[in-house]
Amino acid sequence: MKYYTLDAVVNNDHVRFNKYFCTRNEAIAYMFDYLNGKYIYGSEVEEEYPLSGDKHNIEYVLTNNNRFNVQRHCL
Repeated sequence: MKYYTLDAVVNNDHVRFNKYFCTRNEAIAYMFDYLNGKYIYGSEVEEEYPLSGDKHNIEYVLTNNNRFNVQRHCL
């Protein structure tokens, strides 16, 4: 079984989400909903790259200098 976790740096504050996601896209959508809830609109992914060479741990850099990380885990 696979699941995904999400953490972020929003306005220079580390945010850890205590939630698990079934898909990477679900985690990404949740992040953009979170940003909209914090009145941070118009965010777009500017760059994405794997952390530590791991294709299952991807960091997404946004146009407004915020960033988030989605990591896949297996049970």
